[in-house]
Amino acid sequence: MAAAHFQSTKTLLLWALSLLIAFSPLMRSSEACGVSVYWGQNLAQEGGLAELCETGYYSYVNLAYLSTFGCGRKLALNLTDHCDAASGGCKSLSTEIQACQNRGVKVLLSLGGNDTKYQQLCSAADARKVADDLYHTFLEGSNSDGPLGGVSLDGIDLDIEYPGSVNYWDYLVEALASYRSPQKEVYLSARASCSYPDKDIGKAIDTGLLDHVAVRFYEDNPRCDCAAGPYRLLDTWNTWSSSLPEGNKLFFSWSPNSPASQCALDVLINEILPAIKSSPNYGGVMVLNADSQVSTIHQAACDSNYTCGISVYWGQSLNGEGSLGELCETGYYNYVNLAFLSTFGCGRQLRLNLTDHCDADSGGCRSLSTEIKACQNRGVKVLLSLGGNDTKYQQLCSARDARNVADDLYNTFLKGSNSDGPLGDVSLDGIDLDIEYPGSVNYWDYLVEALASYRSPQKNVYLSASSSCSYPDKDLGKAIDTGLFDHVAVRFYDNNPQCDCSAGPTKILETWNKWSSSLPDGNHLFFGLLPDSNAGSQCKPQVFTTEILPVIRSSPNYGGVMLRAVYKDISTLYPAAAACSNEQSLISVS
Repeated sequence: MAAAHFQSTKTLLLWALSLLIAFSPLMRSSEACGVSVYWGQNLAQEGGLAELCETGYYSYVNLAYLSTFGCGRKLALNLTDHCDAASGGCKSLSTEIQACQNRGVKVLLSLGGNDTKYQQLCSAADARKVADDLYHTFLEGSNSDGPLGGVSLDGIDLDIEYPGSVNYWDYLVEALASYRSPQKEVYLSARASCSYPDKDIGKAIDTGLLDHVAVRFYEDNPRCDCAAGPYRLLDTWNTWSSSLPEGNKLFFSWSPNSPASQCALDVLINEILPAIKSSPNYGGVMVLNADSQVSTIHQAACDSNYTCGISVYWGQSLNGEGSLGELCETGYYNYVNLAFLSTFGCGRQLRLNLTDHCDADSGGCRSLSTEIKACQNRGVKVLLSLGGNDTKYQQLCSARDARNVADDLYNTFLKGSNSDGPLGDVSLDGIDLDIEYPGSVNYWDYLVEALASYRSPQKNVYLSASSSCSYPDKDLGKAIDTGLFDHVAVRFYDNNPQCDCSAGPTKILETWNKWSSSLPDGNHLFFGLLPDSNAGSQCKPQVFTTEILPVIRSSPNYGGVMLRAVYKDISTLYPAAAACSNEQSLISVS
């Protein structure tokens, strides 16, 4: 037994090490394409912060502005008519900020904005002091006396436009980045002038530590003049795109209240975005302030709402996976699937089975609501996984039954108003299907369609599935054909001739190509692996990382890698798995 355990552990470590090596060039997680907005300077036009986030259009909100800092000055927040920070009136925003973060919106504090001499750094030491003050006042989350109370903002944005302020911004960025850890992501962004290089923050951009740079293409500047067409502007975009450090994303900044030289909205949508979205470092669109036109921009800016990251199944191994809160605090995961809802359908009462973690039947799992919300506060999407076990208690008996189950799932787990539910009044982010019961082929498509009908700008219902190696999946084939899943993870570790790697990866790659060419548009495909490779037919780590991964990455719908099993002794070895091979990909651990 001891020898077998040692061999299993050794195998797991080999898997971890091989994937770490495979993804090591891409250590920092990339963000999904999105829309960024500045909020805080126009009460009448932009409305409340929570109201802004509830639209579902924004991925990033920059609180504008921290208007005074540096050279020994006390930090001063200026949100104009929204609240008076000097008298403590902005602490009430903490609830709205947390509501935005619960929706997965990153909330950053923007420094600068106004052309003022009170936004300068006087030395490298001053820059480091300002970084320390920013972290402890706005990012750490423990300063209840701060201008925004005890919230933990997601990061810092630089909007520096004061002439002659070129010095020391690189020191500030480096000092802020030093606070990054698995437990706390410090997201960093900047708004740059149209001209390359930016005369104020060029050195800060060159550090490569910014997550994204938004270029002000609305400036009254010959390089951004769109009056005679977008050609000159596209040349400037290409200069920025080719010069930006590797790993940084580039945003196109557009202002609703624009000078005559800025491209009109229809030109942005029909001529510019189709051209710039092919750039490998394209990140999205930044709008200077909230505007009614943002719904059109949001739809055109991104092809999907996918977030690069790691997805993990949690709930079936108390000793191996630890608590839910601990899992999210590692900072490695973007999606957590609660495994499993083990009983549903055919008139049965929904039953949650999280094994030794808690007893849902007696209400013992409601205490997880705090941990779930903590995960969501960190931007982690939490889904409920249906199935998992080969059991007859996971079936649907009719189309009407499927719709009833969808209604029950929404009202019990997704809506967020059922305090008597198994998990209390939390609002989970979506549903995952892991259906493996023989003969359960019917009605899953009706369930998926009914769940998708609840999607709205206020509530995105994320849908995923774990599929068998054989195409089409005998259980979920019709559901997958609806095209309503965000991603499908194929179990390439199945004991199946189509996934047999004992004689090399040829059959596996043929099966991958079949799935890739058959999956509906907009769905992402994951390669499922079992870290404990006792399945002799599964590809060994070296084969996967050197012969399979380089090939499947070129698929247009490649999403990433799904690891079926999670063990505590290898979870810490997967920080590199948070990186994606391209901006669409995602690595899933289940």
